Amino acid sequence: MFLKNYGAALKDAGVIIALCIQDQKPPPVKALYRAAQALVALERWKEAKDVVQRGKEMPGEESKPEWKKLFDEAEKGQRRVMERFERERRAKGSKAALRKAIESRGLVIVDTPSPPDNPHPLHFDPEVAPLDPPLYEPEGSTWIPTPVHCPLIFPVFLLYPEYAQSDLITHFDENTSVGDHMRVMFPASPDAGGWAGWDEKKEYWGGNLVAYVETAQRRLLKVGKELTLREVLAKAVKEVEGKKDGVILRDGLLSLVVLVKGAKEKAWIEEFKRKRDEDK
Repeated sequence: MFLKNYGAALKDAGVIIALCIQDQKPPPVKALYRAAQALVALERWKEAKDVVQRGKEMPGEESKPEWKKLFDEAEKGQRRVMERFERERRAKGSKAALRKAIESRGLVIVDTPSPPDNPHPLHFDPEVAPLDPPLYEPEGSTWIPTPVHCPLIFPVFLLYPEYAQSDLITHFDENTSVGDHMRVMFPASPDAGGWAGWDEKKEYWGGNLVAYVETAQRRLLKVGKELTLREVLAKAVKEVEGKKDGVILRDGLLSLVVLVKGAKEKAWIEEFKRKRDEDK
């Protein structure tokens, strides 16, 4: 044991214990203790606890602190292993649940080879999602994946093609609307002030803006500003020429185009359609 050859020490102690059992004699306490020490060192936690229990059952051994120390080490080790497995299980289950929730919204998932860094990934609303139980539960894990109907929080790009500018809304609750966010981001009227620095002509105010979203099959849909994002996504779901169509979720991000109403809106749409038709 002093040379840390735990495998050999376990083998030697095991031979002594086996011979005693064969002769129907109680095994030496020292052999049981050495076996338990070796099993702890080898991180064979469950076996270590079994041997410790046998050692404590020997006459005069039940209250000795050496056994308690070994048992506690084995218990902590076993708990660490179980927590690691549970953490991995939950990560895998959470990822699957999130993808299932995304697909249930009719989104078309596109993952590129070089996704952008995104410190605010798409996730379930933590205020609504069930609380996770402790990683370690002696009677077995009660954790279940978050249900697909739980609200999602999206990172959403607002694109302003006229100025080649954009904003990233890092936490867009799917049960809020584009209008909710626009009212925070843009002036309510031409006289309100608080213009974006790039808005040279001071045209980007709430009532003067419209939003559009592109689908996977390159349909262009006008976004009702008072519709929730979840309603917008649902309205985009359609089968086009035998293919599933819906709003694109590219690398975990949604994108909406924001335009000034009227002539600029019309010109941008015409250019979009021209390029789309050329690509067919």
